[in-house]
Amino acid sequence: MKTSELFTKEIGYISDETLKKIVIDTLDASPECIQTIPASSSGKYHPVYSLGDGGLVRHVRAAVGIAHSMIETDIFKNIALGVGADDYETIMIYKDVAYAALILHDCMKPDDTPKHGTRFDHPLLAATLFKNTAARYVTNENMDYMKVIIPLIHSCIASHMGEWNTAPYAKGVILPKPKLGIEEFVHMCDYLASRKFLLFDFDVYDKVER
Repeated sequence: MKTSELFTKEIGYISDETLKKIVIDTLDASPECIQTIPASSSGKYHPVYSLGDGGLVRHVRAAVGIAHSMIETDIFKNIALGVGADDYETIMIYKDVAYAALILHDCMKPDDTPKHGTRFDHPLLAATLFKNTAARYVTNENMDYMKVIIPLIHSCIASHMGEWNTAPYAKGVILPKPKLGIEEFVHMCDYLASRKFLLFDFDVYDKVER
């Protein structure tokens, strides 16, 4: 099974067809082991549902589900674009940015060891994989659109760790912190999906219409 097939529902939330293809290609170019590894290699930092076989997939789906629950509300607009934002086209672009970034944010998480531990620099690697994949889809017709979404999705993925942007075991690696509202929104959804006391009902989520 291709990795992208595990996120059919989440990819379906994206409105732009070209961006859907970019997300699919990025997922399918990522390490295949993300289909089976847990979200936390140590088990310390994520809820029970995101541990064990397939845990990372469930974590990503939960993060996207959390975003989906807010994305039609003023919560999303106020955080991502600023209070009072009402430009329809911009709002639609930012929705797609949030969905794409959350689907891809951990796609380069595993290291090369047999146990597939966590690479601390995975946000940078995932952002780069997305950017390189997206570059193949730029045409004269969509160039203006691509000039907007590629940097936004890249920065959202790269900064999704928020304030946890350094680690003692990853000397010299300093991840960017969120600066834009849309970056804060993506970080918030990832953060909420990693809280041990917040459980996610996938049976209910899977019945939610796109």
